[in-house]
Parts: sequence; structure tokens; C-alpha cells
Amino acid sequence: RVLTGLIAGQAYYVQVSAANDLGFGRPQSSTPRALAPPIQKPSAPRNVILRVASSRSLEVIFSKPESDGGDDVTLYRIEWDTNSTFDSSNNNSPIGSYSFPSPKTEVGCDPCMYQVAGLTKGQEYFVRVYAYNSLGYSIHPGLPMPRSLAPQTAPDPPNFVNISSKSDTAIQVTFPSVTDDGGAKVTKYKIEWNTMGYAAGMQSMNQEMDALLYSTKNVQSISLSGESDDIDGTFRIAFGGHYTDEIPVSSTAHDMKVALESLPTIGSTVVSQRHMPNGSIWAVTFLTNLGDGRKFGPIDSLTVSTDPDDSAEMFVTDTMESSGSLLLGTGARIIVTEEVSAFKGFEQQLMTTQCTTPGGIMSGYFAISVDGVRTSDIPHDASALDLKHELENISSIGEVKVTRSMSSDGINSFHWSIMFVEKLGNVPLLNVHDHLSCSDGSATPLIYITEATQGILPRMNGPLAGETEIDVESLDRMDSTGDFVYVVNDLMRGMPYHVRVSAWNGAGDSYGRAQYSTPAILTPMDKPDPPSSVEMIAIDNSSIQISWNAALNKGGSHMITKYKAEVAEVVPGSETKLSDDSSLFYESFDVDYTPEVQAIILESSADDMGGFFVVNFMGESTPNIYTDAAADDIKKLWRDYLPSILILSPCQYIHTVRISLRRLGSIGSLYLMHNNKGICHQC
Repeated sequence: RVLTGLIAGQAYYVQVSAANDLGFGRPQSSTPRALAPPIQKPSAPRNVILRVASSRSLEVIFSKPESDGGDDVTLYRIEWDTNSTFDSSNNNSPIGSYSFPSPKTEVGCDPCMYQVAGLTKGQEYFVRVYAYNSLGYSIHPGLPMPRSLAPQTAPDPPNFVNISSKSDTAIQVTFPSVTDDGGAKVTKYKIEWNTMGYAAGMQSMNQEMDALLYSTKNVQSISLSGESDDIDGTFRIAFGGHYTDEIPVSSTAHDMKVALESLPTIGSTVVSQRHMPNGSIWAVTFLTNLGDGRKFGPIDSLTVSTDPDDSAEMFVTDTMESSGSLLLGTGARIIVTEEVSAFKGFEQQLMTTQCTTPGGIMSGYFAISVDGVRTSDIPHDASALDLKHELENISSIGEVKVTRSMSSDGINSFHWSIMFVEKLGNVPLLNVHDHLSCSDGSATPLIYITEATQGILPRMNGPLAGETEIDVESLDRMDSTGDFVYVVNDLMRGMPYHVRVSAWNGAGDSYGRAQYSTPAILTPMDKPDPPSSVEMIAIDNSSIQISWNAALNKGGSHMITKYKAEVAEVVPGSETKLSDDSSLFYESFDVDYTPEVQAIILESSADDMGGFFVVNFMGESTPNIYTDAAADDIKKLWRDYLPSILILSPCQYIHTVRISLRRLGSIGSLYLMHNNKGICHQC
């Protein structure tokens, strides 16, 4: 018989006696008289677990051996190798090992943990654990489950995610393979999208308005409501010190657009409408009014009045407390609400230069660095466009918008507002390198950057959000670049969307960080329908005027931005065909459509005009413009100093002396005149 459960090193006495029906007889002592079980090596550590700790380390967890061999376990040794035979090094031993003492407590280090660091990401490693007492290490090691693992992390996101319109309800998403797969093969990608826009009907969708980011347009709503279906009468709307004529409560979206755009301070708009049981909601999108001041962002609110005698400053955003006579009906009320704030979500930083004394005149230059990359030297009075170009030369910054304004507390001191269009989220402050000076010896030049608006990453949930997970093998690739391509279908027409992409390799049982799309938002669009009619009228024996009506279906866009007119010579007796070959009598050309034309007019009662003037737009100013400046010179100044204005074609400069701003109508027809050099079109 084998006696078990004894303590090694402890001497035991044994005697044996026999028994019959009368009981046990006299016992016989053992030979030798006493014996102690010998001390042995401990058994293998138990419950060994191997798991990933980081991209360069693995963690080993284990419990003490079932048997310590009759002596205290004082040491544990952990070995690791890229081969299961643990013989990868030159002397046929493991490539790494570590021994550490077991704590001298009742439970030791149960469970024990050790992190194997300094490993190669993505490389498979085998691990084993030995226990040690005074007779040596355990004969067999403790082997983990799983037997081997590779250090890894969730993969990095794709370096970029580009989005483009596929149709008026579809967006094409293009992105490359990840540069860093985290140490394991990327097997799938997750593509997420969410609307970032607003329409008059969205109140019924419970859309969270603070989740609408990256819009370049301000959106305000005008809500008309009542307690019963007896609303009647009119109201007026004011903006920027101007107000409309009376607007009937039955006005359509088009009626509201016409009324608003009659105000010279509004600019171009898009208006949508939603009818409610007792009222209406008009959603107004400001297409050309981008804000003012030192940063991009919201504009002043529209205001309303139901009193025919109110002046513009007496208009309100809520008529509940008003006593005007224009609006009729039980509990009739009008509320103006800001629904979308332009450029919300984009990081905006403000850089300021100044001398510490008002009389100091600044000179010198500065530079900006990001992620260890530095710009060229930038003059102290750099234009917004110059600063934009310098910043965009740093690839990690991406596209930025920049405006510049003069500082009120110094000469030649400026504020530059910098908005990050592609680098989304909370962007660290730019680093500035100062090489400025002030003419006043007692003055100190200052340059500093503050965060005007913190960047925000979007929410990707809500009633209009969507996502899909796609295996790498199922994704299409572009023939030219090998980038992945996926088309998101069934989107809302006319609604801007944001997209992001993340990759999966199984590490941590989760997707890695997401890459956000460029541009930040995109409205799916298709090509517009043709104009509804085209008419020709002969002007004289060498000129024809053609005119057309705008396309009814704009392909999901707010406006048509360009037209193309093609003219072919008619050959008697043959069918006329338009093509791009030599049969065309006139070359085809593009006609730019501008939503707003303004004229700067100088008037004088005598032919003795002289001097100069300055043009200001969105907080930026041109240098002095002399009264005899040519149109091309003005065009260049505006491009350099007023980058917020897109100058298409200044056609004529009218020399008069009184400066005023006059709104001209939209271009609706094209005047064609034949000459030996081709086609001219009238400005």
C-alpha cells in the first residue's frame, strides 16, 4: 500500500497488525524503524495564461505548483522563444528568460504575473514557466493557453478617407490599406456615416442639433404655430438693419426665399418648408453669408415682427410677448431658431501680434512648426493667403482657412484666424518661433496663439446614421492606386454626410481608431438635367443671343455653378450634330454662373478724380487701391488680401468719385458675337 499526502522531510513511524473475528493482533514495526519521504523538485506551475499586453509585450499569469516537492518554492523562471522547441539562440537555448523570487508570504504570488517586454510586434512567441526549490527547477514546465501569441494592438486607421458623389443618393468612399496593421492581419473594415445637415422636416426625426457639425453654411428656422387652425395675416423679417415687406403666413418656400433675398444684407439662400397642422416651418440656409469678425462661425439671427410700425431694431426672435396686429389666430406665434452654426466642429485658433506700446511699429518675421516640421520665415504682416500657403505646406495640417484683421491696439499688428478644415478634433496649439521687433525701444513684440473654438469629433449615431462591416476580400479596389472603394447607397437627397473608416485585426476584440473623411461633409449629387428650354434670337447679321431657363433638377445641389454652350454651323441639306470634333464652327466654352454681382462705383461732378480707397470683407482689408487702378490689378489685390471672395471675372471698372455698393442682377443670358478670334461673351 502507498501512503500519500505526507510531508516531505518529515519522519514517519509505521507498524502493521492483522485482524480476524476476534480483532487486531500484535503489530509489527517497520524496518527501518522510521522513514521520511524525500524532498523532490516541485511540480509545474498551474493555470498558465498568456495574453497580449501591448504592441511589444506579452503578459504571463500563473499559479503556484500543486506540489512544492517538500520544500518552499523560492523562484520562478519564465522563458520565451519564437520556436516551440525553445532553441532559437546560438547555443540552442531560448532567446529570452527571466527569473524572479517568489514572495515570502503564505500564498506567495498566487496568482503570479510577469510582462515580457521588448518583443517584435506581429511576431509569434512561445512561453513556458518553471518553478524552483532547493533541489532545482520543476522537471516539466507550465505551458500556457494559448501556447503562443504575437504582441499586437488594434490597427491604425487608413491614412486618408476621401469621399465623392456617386449620385444624388450615393457617396463613394475611397481609402488605402492601413500602414500599420498593429501586428496582425487586417481582415475587415467598418464604414460609418451620419448626416450633418438640417431640413425643415427634421424635427420629426428627433435629430440632435448639437450633433450637426462641419457645415459651411448657417441654417436658421422660422417656426409659425398656433393653438388652432385659424392662423392668418402677415409678418415681417429683419436682418442687418433691413426688413422685408409684409410676408403672408401662407407663403411658400419660394415666396420666403424671394422676400429674404430682397434684403441687401442676406445674400443667396435656400429655403425649404414643412407644413404642420397649425402652422409652418421654413428652414433658411445662408449660402453666401459666412459670418464676420475674427473667426468663422454664426451670423446674426433673423428677427421678426407682427407690428407694422416696428423699426428694424425692435424686431424679436420670439413674438410671444409681442402685441402686433399683423398676425392673427389663437395663440399665433413665430419663433426664430439657429439650427446649424456654420463651421461648428472645426478647430479655430487665433494668432495675434502686437507691440506692448501703442506707438510701436512691428517688423521682422515669425515661423510656425507642427510635428517637428517648420514653415519658412513668414513676414510680420503676412496676408491671409500667404499664411494659408505656409501652413498647408506642412502635410499633417491639411487644408486650412485663414482670415486676417488689423489689431486695434497697435500699428502693423494683426489677428489671424486659422480654421483647420481637414485636421478634425481638438488640435494642439501651433508652435510659434518669434523673430519680431518693435520700433519703439521700450516696446516688446508679442506673438501668441489661443484656441478660439475647440474642434469636435462627430457623433455617429442617430436616426439617419448607418454603418457596414466589410471583409477585405469583398472590397473593390481602384485599378490605378489599389485603394479600396465602397459606395454608400440610399442616402437622403440634398443632405450633407460625414463618413469615417476603421480597421479590424482582432486585437482587443474591437476596431482601431477611425479616420475621418475629407472633405468633412459632402452632399451627394448627380449631374443636373438639361435646361428646360433654349431660345435663340438674331441680334444682327453676325450676332445671335441665346437664353435658357435653369434646370429644374439640379442633381442634389443648391445651385448650378456652370453652363456650357456649344454652337455648330448648319450645313443645308444635312443633319446638324454637336460634337467636339472639327465639324464645330465654334469651339465649346464654359459659362461661369455667379450668384451675386456687386459694383464699386466712384462718382465725381468733374474730371478731377484722384486718391485711393480700401475694400473690407469679413474682417480683412486690401491695401490702398488707387482710383486709376486697372481691373486686373484689383483682381490680384482681392485674391491676395480677400481670399474669402472668389473673383471670377471683373469686367469693367467705372471711374467716378463717390464710393457706393450696388447689387446687380444675376446673369441669365449669354451674348454671343462672332469674330475672327472665336467667341466673346458679355460680362
